[in-house]
Amino acid sequence: MSESLLRHLEDAPAAIAVQRGPELRYELANRLYGRLLGGAELMGRALAEVLPDWAQLRRILEAVQRDGHPFIGREHRFLVDRLGDGELRDAYFDVICQPLREGDAIVGVLTFAVDVTTQVEARQRMESVAAELQRAVEARDEFLSVASHELKTPLTALRLQVQSLQRSVHRAPEAQYSAEQLRAKFDAADRQVNRLVELIDALLDVSRVQAGHMDVNLEEIDLAAVVTEVVERGRTPAAATGSILKLDAATPVVGRWDRSRVDQVITNLVSNAIKYGGGKPIDVRVYVESFSDGDNQGRRAAASVTDHGIGIAPADQARIFERFERAVSRTSYAGLGLGLWISRQIAETLGGTIIVESAPGAGARFTLFLPL
Repeated sequence: MSESLLRHLEDAPAAIAVQRGPELRYELANRLYGRLLGGAELMGRALAEVLPDWAQLRRILEAVQRDGHPFIGREHRFLVDRLGDGELRDAYFDVICQPLREGDAIVGVLTFAVDVTTQVEARQRMESVAAELQRAVEARDEFLSVASHELKTPLTALRLQVQSLQRSVHRAPEAQYSAEQLRAKFDAADRQVNRLVELIDALLDVSRVQAGHMDVNLEEIDLAAVVTEVVERGRTPAAATGSILKLDAATPVVGRWDRSRVDQVITNLVSNAIKYGGGKPIDVRVYVESFSDGDNQGRRAAASVTDHGIGIAPADQARIFERFERAVSRTSYAGLGLGLWISRQIAETLGGTIIVESAPGAGARFTLFLPL
């Protein structure tokens, strides 16, 4: 081989090597090929001395020599020292390993490989982005479907109440609704309006969280007092399902948190307990506990809401904190599937978290932890 050709091969932007003989000793290895194998001296060395038996390239070359069939791999993954820093990393190559023959005998192997790692990684990033966009589109479609259904439900009920009141106005005086009946009608309408407000607030919170604009107003508040207010508001809807709210919050637990956001989280946890509690008692507790989490330890505030209802399967306990996720059928229980996701976002914004402990048929305990 002429020196001019050797110089061109040495500087080629591809990894090129020739091995000959039964042991596949290196007869040629250009600069790029040597660098990919860690910069070791290769000339005259046998393949087994250079590459361990687990190396893909060694197995490929031995198969080409043994069977006499060329190997052609597109975007084939190898573990090589691609950056020349001595660390082996995954890289992708378009590679050809061609048997060298003299007559009918196979006397060696020629390897020619082009590094296409950059192109492969760029394509993988594009595919990942495309997959994310597809998931976003699917989430949007699901969101629109669920939101339209959930918003329509209280609107329909509200319309029926209004239409009923309108009909009453046009009846004869003796057939019109009594004061008590009117009060019940207006209470029902008010509940539907409140439900609409809750749904719209949830949708607005999703937008704020996604935009990174969840506002918090930190002030010194008593967690026990906030929870007590939520429980008092929840007694009437709880009683409507047969549940009784039991509160253990006698001792003040003071910290710097956002009062309205903490109220929002506890309200959501209590509402869920009423919804899924099966008409059984619901225990609400406020306390301070010591904790140790790796290098972090100290004391933190906690508010737990425990129901004795349908419970949550272990496989669903992480999923229910995701957007639009629920552990139950939408046809059985109304809701956007956003409450727990928003609640955890609020908790984490305040430096805390929410956990769940549950088992199917054994109820569930949700606990909000906040830093003191």
